[in-house]
Amino acid sequence: MRRIPVNIFMMISVISFMVFLSCKECPNITDSSSGGGDIIFSGKALNSNNPGIFTVKLNGDNLTELVENGVLFSPASNDNNIVFWSKRDNNNDNIQRYNIEKNAYYTLIDQGTFPVINYPVISKDGKHIAFFSGFDELVVGSGGPAWATRKYDICPNTIPVFSPDSKFLAFLEGDSLEAPLRINVVSSDDPGRITASKEISFGINGQRGEATLDWTHQDVIVYCYTVHEKLDHVGVWFIENDTKSYTINVANEGAYNPIVSPDKTKIVVTDKRGNLWKRNFTSDTLTTSWEQLTSVGENEYILNPVWSSDGNSILYTKRFKNNADKFSGNLEIIDIKSEKTRLICNNVYRGYWKQK
Repeated sequence: MRRIPVNIFMMISVISFMVFLSCKECPNITDSSSGGGDIIFSGKALNSNNPGIFTVKLNGDNLTELVENGVLFSPASNDNNIVFWSKRDNNNDNIQRYNIEKNAYYTLIDQGTFPVINYPVISKDGKHIAFFSGFDELVVGSGGPAWATRKYDICPNTIPVFSPDSKFLAFLEGDSLEAPLRINVVSSDDPGRITASKEISFGINGQRGEATLDWTHQDVIVYCYTVHEKLDHVGVWFIENDTKSYTINVANEGAYNPIVSPDKTKIVVTDKRGNLWKRNFTSDTLTTSWEQLTSVGENEYILNPVWSSDGNSILYTKRFKNNADKFSGNLEIIDIKSEKTRLICNNVYRGYWKQK
């Protein structure tokens, strides 16, 4: 696998030209062979039918393609490894690991070892990899020849997440996102050992894109669900002490993709219209109000928000309702204090901050 410099014309298509012009703070993306960057994301260059994995600086410089054929579902690990899904010419799914510093890749699973591979993710320490085989099997391993498997009723269109200490993995069980759900926490070394679980009597109605859990702080998992058409809940689950857990009622607006700030003082959600909202991370659900951060157009909506490590910005993908291609989004950043947004790149699926 090789790093390929990407010219601005490759990433900004005629279709997205009007979007580019409408952004007053569009970055000056330059041609560079450097693999360094602050952001890593999955996108699609105009000269390729396959998605690729790219890095880019915060200001939009050094846009570089690391992997020619792959899709990311988790950020890079602390030791600069990523795992990604790709499809071979023989139409087999496969998982590969790529080391950003060494510019080296390793095939972990290939040639139909598992018939269907969904959503491979890597732990923060880089020692564990997990994915779903179809929607009925959880697979966990270290990247060697042996993989531990366990049958579960995996909820379609959901992505697993490792704990910050990499020792555990959480995922959603259920027939669909609209059906009752269950959160399972299992050991990273043994996917059959459930260490904690939470039953949710409702699904997540109206969720756009894949659903995942926020596990950015070791002691708490944050999730969402829909009680009825005009009431959503944000659940705050303290795994080791469930008596501290609470739910936040969100009437009318809706609440999806909850994320907690690095300092554990703020929580952000996406509403039904596709905007980001912010409030204090507190069990006070009566007096704490929500603050709207974005105002998207009628044809736009926001997916996959991620806090920066300093808590000053949120990275997200802005998608368009009239375009079903999941690689058609705009990668943008919003500054929390000024609420100003910047376009980073077009033709994007989802992005992550690189580890510092």
